[in-house]
Amino acid sequence: MGIVGPSMKLEQCILELVSRLDDDIPLREFFVGNTFSDLFKEHRDFHTFVSSKQIFPAVYLQNSGHDTLDFFAGMLQGANAVFQEKLSRNLEDVCNKAVDIGIFEPQTYIDEVNGKLHLVLGKDDNGNPHETRGIFYKISDDLYELWIKPEYIGKMLEVWVYTLLKKHLKQLNVLPNVSVRKKPHTVPKSAKEITPEEASYVLTEIDCMIMDDGGVLGIIECKMKDVGWEDVLKFYGALKFLNAHFGVIVVGRGETFKTDMEFEEIKIIPNAVKRQDFPEILIKWVDRWVAKES
Repeated sequence: MGIVGPSMKLEQCILELVSRLDDDIPLREFFVGNTFSDLFKEHRDFHTFVSSKQIFPAVYLQNSGHDTLDFFAGMLQGANAVFQEKLSRNLEDVCNKAVDIGIFEPQTYIDEVNGKLHLVLGKDDNGNPHETRGIFYKISDDLYELWIKPEYIGKMLEVWVYTLLKKHLKQLNVLPNVSVRKKPHTVPKSAKEITPEEASYVLTEIDCMIMDDGGVLGIIECKMKDVGWEDVLKFYGALKFLNAHFGVIVVGRGETFKTDMEFEEIKIIPNAVKRQDFPEILIKWVDRWVAKES
């Protein structure tokens, strides 16, 4: 089996982020249940700027008469509509909360290669300079990796679940991102046929594996988007192949499963990121099996 896990810093960051969002489930769903690319892919200027600069702008002027500020104000109108639709809040409220929990750091300028861009360029109705109501926010490095980059859809949920169980099950070995490999039984006919993939190909990937001295106790699968019964059967096959005692499928959001389901030794927890009883329901299920097998 091959294992690749998150850094200790990243683990701590996710636990702190999610714990500080316990009192704000809609915002937890916004940051953990979605990626930046999912939410803002239709707002190209805003998406390109934030993705490339790691800076989240918040300019509140509708029209300043200055091209640079008008560019920011214009692209933020569409972005603000996303906040209203998804959270029924404006951009300023969300940014203030993000600062409080430490994932945004307020800055009044952007550092560029050849200088700095300051938000003090507006003019009032009489043409006199005045300070613009606006600010830039530096996005934390960890949130940038897990929330901004589109290839990491669902990664924040995986790290959250793994880190949570690792902290809770201190007496057991909790492993993240396990590549389960299986060697083929066929004998190659020539040297050309011997490739790394054929010598030991990946049978499946396990997001989180719980082990004790006797072997695999349980496996956890995290899916941000919807899963179907075909996914459950595939997971059931992996559980039997590994001789695991139990499994959990944590679904970030989806439509197939409306309520908790149990299939053989597998617990399916749908719409986890928006639920008040998550992660407690996951911990209770895991504890039940750990106690049963100990």
